[in-house]
Amino acid sequence: MAVAELSGYWRQAMLSHEQYRCAGHWIEALSFIGCPCSAICPICLIEAPYSRAEWDISLYACCPVHGVSLLETCPSCSRSIGLNRQEICRCRCGYDFRRALMSNPSAPSLEIATGLDWALWGEDARTKELKHGMGRCARLMDSEGICALLPQLWFLGITLPALTANVPLRGSKRLRRQQVDSVAGEVVDVLNGWPDSFLERINQLYRNRYVSNPADADRVLRYVWRRTQDITAHGDPLNLRRVFVQAVGATQYRRRKQRCLRVCTAQMELDLEEQAKP
Repeated sequence: MAVAELSGYWRQAMLSHEQYRCAGHWIEALSFIGCPCSAICPICLIEAPYSRAEWDISLYACCPVHGVSLLETCPSCSRSIGLNRQEICRCRCGYDFRRALMSNPSAPSLEIATGLDWALWGEDARTKELKHGMGRCARLMDSEGICALLPQLWFLGITLPALTANVPLRGSKRLRRQQVDSVAGEVVDVLNGWPDSFLERINQLYRNRYVSNPADADRVLRYVWRRTQDITAHGDPLNLRRVFVQAVGATQYRRRKQRCLRVCTAQMELDLEEQAKP
């Protein structure tokens, strides 16, 4: 009990999935939690040798307190750091993780980790001195909370780029920490240019799909709309639904002579009364 309270970590088995209670927030496992291996901050272990709950969040790739990347593999044997290792500070090969050399994360990764820290811990966050230097992504998480924004960040940084590049989605993807830098960069770019950046990506998605198969373009946009409805069911701090409707409305207006975009017409899948017209 004492260890769980110290780390801020709880876990509860549900009917078909698991939820993790992290710093007072219930987060569905899915893709957001349960990385393929453990991750650690060597400096945190030096200060206090216990695992922190936030290290299990997939988009949390660095320590916002010390500004270093989380360690995911042993520097000595190159094996993944096991979740069930016998000693918290040592690898199975005997290497002491507290001796590891540190690496600097990208600015977007640090911004997202800082935002997650504030969203989880609020005024008790350890990154108090970074409060006024946080970017838009971190400020949003600070004000809106992790449960409302985490699915939307995942959608903007992983799902939408994969659909645009025509990469198959294979269920809940488990991110390794090396992949988070590119995901974080995409998320921060989208939020810093919001909403124009999102509109541009929806248009690019449609153009890329329409070139090869117009019907496929409509199908993918329907999928994006369903996902948008799902991830905004409990809150929409980014006004994601409205912006998506604007994007589809503008595309439909530009292509009305060709009548190639049928995402909402007969099926009434979208409300385009407020469609954007260039």
